[in-house]
Amino acid sequence: EADLTIFPEVTSIKKNKVYSGKDYVLIPKLPKKKKIFKLKRILISMGGSDPHNITKKILKPLSKINNDIEFNIVLGQFYKYKKNLRNELKKKLFKFKIYENQKNLNYLMKKNDLLITNSGITKYEAFAMRLPSLIISNSKKSNFDQKIFSNLGGSIFVGNFKSKKIQTLQKVIFDLQNNIKKIHRMQKNCKNYFDGKGPKRILNLIENEYEKNFISRWC
Repeated sequence: EADLTIFPEVTSIKKNKVYSGKDYVLIPKLPKKKKIFKLKRILISMGGSDPHNITKKILKPLSKINNDIEFNIVLGQFYKYKKNLRNELKKKLFKFKIYENQKNLNYLMKKNDLLITNSGITKYEAFAMRLPSLIISNSKKSNFDQKIFSNLGGSIFVGNFKSKKIQTLQKVIFDLQNNIKKIHRMQKNCKNYFDGKGPKRILNLIENEYEKNFISRWC
């Protein structure tokens, strides 16, 4: 019964008074990452809370990757497993840095060559900045949207957090390490998809709906 419904997802829903698709994604204009020539740093960011603790779940497959790669792990403000994660990381041999309550994620994106994230909005920011990403969805229900997004060619959908496919992360990253042309294609596929006008479009929709349903009734 809503007068206006907005889904800031790339999946388009064609219904009356429902707005969705790339034109309504809440992504402003962002700086573009330069061409990547070597996979040296990987950013891990699972949103503000990471309720399923995907960050910890991917440590095992990542620990099999050689020491040439540095992992930059972002822990959100509402992440509840920080102490446990730090204890797990002490057992791993790979290079890593931890960032807590990071306010400027875009800065870290520019410094890294690949993003591992969940089905939140971070993947859109990475896409807008031309940073290739690997996506692990928060649930089976969100798999469809992640597949559609990955079909754009700027990201790779690994599976949902319960899937055994998570264990293939090592192989996926190894393939990208040894096929830099694939990284270049992913960066190229990100070009000019989001125009940065999504927030303005949504604001215009809300203003028009307000004028139609409230101002007109009282004037």
